[in-house]
Amino acid sequence: MSNSIEILYFIQQRAPESLLSATITANEEAMTILEEVIMYTFQQCVYYITKALYVVLPGLLDCNPFPVDSSEPCWKGGVGFPEPVRRVLQVFQSAQELLHGYLVHPEIQAQMFAYLFFFSNVSLLNQLLDKGPARGWFQRSKSLQIQACLRMLMEWATKSGLGHLAEKFFTKLNSTVSIVATPPQQLTQVTHTKACSYLIEWTWTASVWRTASTDSCSMSDTTCGV
Repeated sequence: MSNSIEILYFIQQRAPESLLSATITANEEAMTILEEVIMYTFQQCVYYITKALYVVLPGLLDCNPFPVDSSEPCWKGGVGFPEPVRRVLQVFQSAQELLHGYLVHPEIQAQMFAYLFFFSNVSLLNQLLDKGPARGWFQRSKSLQIQACLRMLMEWATKSGLGHLAEKFFTKLNSTVSIVATPPQQLTQVTHTKACSYLIEWTWTASVWRTASTDSCSMSDTTCGV
């Protein structure tokens, strides 16, 4: 993918006009093939990375990042991040290292992580809304734990130069968790207008992200022949 991007850029931007005009048909065919290679490779990378994320993301919702003692399952590693958080960050970190290692263009790297953060937000938000009541995720104590785990993800993204993307694509999930984590006494003091805006945003978030998740899965299945 990296090589194809560089060759395409050379043909489009740096090749002498005299050379381009002499072989315009061949160049158009070459650019079409290169664009197809880039698109297919990009889609395959996103597909397989999101498959790995799909397995580890649910652990964030069950994780307790505030250990009482060393017996806490989420902290079996003993240091650094809780195990569920570490697994998610390991996927992100590995993806970033590969993109850097193969000298993929920075704009393509940013687009890759935009897809990964979008998928992560959709997956976590859908599970939170669908399974939250049954799993106790809407209890304030649990929502504070989820909020802390998300904060760890955001801190990693900031340190890795991806903070602006993470803030953009995790906004809805962070907002939903923040509302659930708000003390009841504080919620009762919210004005009627602000409460309505919270409700509208929450309902809109649920419907939009469910639709986006379905469309995203359909696209991946079609692309990969699943």
